[in-house]
Amino acid sequence: MLTLAACGGGDGVSISGVTIIPGATPTPTPTPSATATPISYAPAYHFGRDQSVTGLGVRVVDTITGSGAGEVHSPVVVLQPIESAIGFDYTAATTTYRARYDSDTLTVATTTLQSSRGAVTSIFDSYSDARTIFTRSNVNGTSGLDGGLDYVGRMQWDTKPADATTNGRQSVQRRVVFGTRTASGNVPSTGVAAFTGDAAVIAATPSGLALDSRVSAVALAASWPLGTLAGPVTLTLRAAGSTDDQVTTIRVTATFDRTSGTIRGNAVQVDANGGAPITNGYTGDVIGQLYGPAAVNGGLAIRLVNATGTVLGATVTIRR
Repeated sequence: MLTLAACGGGDGVSISGVTIIPGATPTPTPTPSATATPISYAPAYHFGRDQSVTGLGVRVVDTITGSGAGEVHSPVVVLQPIESAIGFDYTAATTTYRARYDSDTLTVATTTLQSSRGAVTSIFDSYSDARTIFTRSNVNGTSGLDGGLDYVGRMQWDTKPADATTNGRQSVQRRVVFGTRTASGNVPSTGVAAFTGDAAVIAATPSGLALDSRVSAVALAASWPLGTLAGPVTLTLRAAGSTDDQVTTIRVTATFDRTSGTIRGNAVQVDANGGAPITNGYTGDVIGQLYGPAAVNGGLAIRLVNATGTVLGATVTIRR
């Protein structure tokens, strides 16, 4: 049985020899401040590890009927936003890719190539045969036309028809932009930024004229508080066997979402000075994504059609 007794000269109560002082509160142990986990951004030019990559893209499909002088070409161009059906799975040990674009798939073992220009090192994993061309390209550098595009890359995958006579045969050109997407909350909210980079273009014409892409320069301006991205993009093509470039200037007007980093907008062909729209010129849509820490890189895919039925698909990679 416990004995309670008053202690002389004080207000405490003794319980089996232990004195409890009314009102005394133990000092709580301080709670450590939460430490934010740093955001990690892997460079897109990393070829030394297995990867499963998702991207956004543009595809040009030319459906052909007839043969020889009687060929009829029906080209279309379609944009594809980021989703799991677009991209590739990469096995580093064998430099093997399983590429995917909607329901299309391709598995190839590639050869790694490398070229350098000043401080810029371009790396390509490449494969080709009689019907197929596949390339994954990335850039690691700090200067030059392609320098500073550490967090964005491109995939090319082209398929030629199996023969030259089957009605409904198709020539398919696919382009994919991929990279390490800017995390939510990591897109700047104040100021403006100038983006530069390059554009590559694919094309198909109702006449069947083959057009080859030439790399062109890009200059876009971003307003972080307004969430806008706009400016001229130069697309350069050259007809097969020709030495003359066909230069098309388009004006991109787009907005971006600060949470997801996605870009959407439109494009219209303008005169060489980047001014007035050209009558019956190219018009179309733009999709894209911000990549890397604080949105230092970006990638766009552009769909364009003109009054003659010629279609263009462009991919743009930019850095600030």
